[in-house]
Amino acid sequence: MNGNPGQAPIGAGWGPPPLSRGALFVQAIRGPILLITLGALFWLHQERIVPFWRTWPLLLIVVGVMKLFERMAAPGPPQGPYAGGPPR
Repeated sequence: MNGNPGQAPIGAGWGPPPLSRGALFVQAIRGPILLITLGALFWLHQERIVPFWRTWPLLLIVVGVMKLFERMAAPGPPQGPYAGGPPR
């Protein structure tokens, strides 16, 4: 606290904006989805269907898709009454 009653603590308002429910859900399932994907790739390798060295880029694709879903679910920046410029 900064010692001034009625004022926000120093540093309040800094940091990333709060995430929406959808973005939090995508963050929550990112780890399990990656583990399932990794397990499936190792299973394909163990069964000698496809070697792992040919499938590991799929992990990068899954991470990218999850980040894309997270960005789509996150709210946009707050817009003020004159965010688009002066009225016409």
